[in-house]
Amino acid sequence: MQSCFRRITLILLLGILTILNGFSQSLSSLIDSWQNKSTFHGATIGLSVRDLSNDALIYDYNGSANLCPASSLKAVTTGMALEELGSSFTYETTLSLTIEEGDTCLVLRGNGDPTLGSMRFTHQANGQEVLYNLLDDLLLTTEASAIQRIYFDPGEWPFDPVPVDYGHEDLGQYYGAVAHSINLNENVLRTYLKREKNFDAPWSLELVPNIAAQFDTIIYDVTDASTSSLAIHYPVGSNALFVHGKMKHGHWRKRVESALHHPEFAALSILQDKLRAMGNEVVILGNLFDQDRHLLIQEFIHESPKLFDIAKQTNTWSVNVFADALMKTMLLKSGLKKPQELVESYARNHGVQGLHCRIMDGSGLSRSNIISANQMTQLVNHFSQNQANSTFQRSLAVLGRAGTLEELVPQTSPAVGRVFAKSGGLTGVLSYTGIVQTNKGKWLSFSLIINNHISNNGNLRLYLDRFFEALIAL
Repeated sequence: MQSCFRRITLILLLGILTILNGFSQSLSSLIDSWQNKSTFHGATIGLSVRDLSNDALIYDYNGSANLCPASSLKAVTTGMALEELGSSFTYETTLSLTIEEGDTCLVLRGNGDPTLGSMRFTHQANGQEVLYNLLDDLLLTTEASAIQRIYFDPGEWPFDPVPVDYGHEDLGQYYGAVAHSINLNENVLRTYLKREKNFDAPWSLELVPNIAAQFDTIIYDVTDASTSSLAIHYPVGSNALFVHGKMKHGHWRKRVESALHHPEFAALSILQDKLRAMGNEVVILGNLFDQDRHLLIQEFIHESPKLFDIAKQTNTWSVNVFADALMKTMLLKSGLKKPQELVESYARNHGVQGLHCRIMDGSGLSRSNIISANQMTQLVNHFSQNQANSTFQRSLAVLGRAGTLEELVPQTSPAVGRVFAKSGGLTGVLSYTGIVQTNKGKWLSFSLIINNHISNNGNLRLYLDRFFEALIAL
């Protein structure tokens, strides 16, 4: 009887393994079929799937290959930040009244808050209003006309703002804006090209924030055409702004966005303009701030949203400047200098074995970032503490429901609502890393990284519906 029971048990186990192998084979066949399609010609595909609860490797397709993860790297940055800084961590931006050699001064101090003025948080005013509110609080006890100078205090923020190895094609773009100690409206410069409604009128620019005083040279090279195609050239370290391209016939106003390279200057200019509007025409921007020469009188603080909300926006909408700020904040607190050192230190301190990667920034915008799909799933399991519905998981975009994954698959897909992931994309790079619930209720981590393809990323995304269906079938 006992022998019969053992045989039945063995048959059942073999059946279960056969079924599981069939599901894996289905996923494997799908990936193999991609390699035979022209869309994926020459591409390197890395895929890793792990059991979320125990780190067991469920499926590996070239999972050890070193690949560029693009913005999927934000999952690593936010995962570390949620653990190292804490989900309730907040940034503080301070506006102070001080006395320097008998003169009343304003001092604006930042510590890297990337959300100041960001409209992604419904309760928050734009950057100008935040600064105005801080100034109004200070002016309850001091006359605007009494303020002689405005200083900027970088605090402990020691960074050259531009991360190493950002591509030149990215630096002037709005998505390439990087984190400073003071950030304003996600460090996006909005330029409105406009003219009166006749073709003889000259073009003019409106800059938001208004940093026109920063430029020695502003040049327009705009022609009338059947379609609009405008661009801004605003080189890092330059005092020149170039607007060039074409404006569609009959269009009198168009917005173009670029990176705001000096948000600290913009913030000081906003405060200066406010004081001048209140009758203080002589207030000037001070030179080097020296804390030892200033006597603090009073200060007011603007507090950022909590880090969980920042991480959720970062992962849901792939906000580069948020991820850049989180990485720099962790470096500052750790005393380390490079993102590579931070990730390696984190892995050693938290028992993540065999981590071999190259990490150049926090957002994934650098083309030199390298990590394998297997290492990504190891880290995801750790960030999730090997359980479903973790704080980290709740920060991710949801397939068919929210963020960059909302329209990735049809609403009829059985995977809708069951995949939680961070997407990534650069020229020749497409990636998705996160957590999935299978048809059997099992929770898995996964990382899909595709490099070196010559097709458009949009063409590759057409194949993801079947991929996620195969994934939830594991």
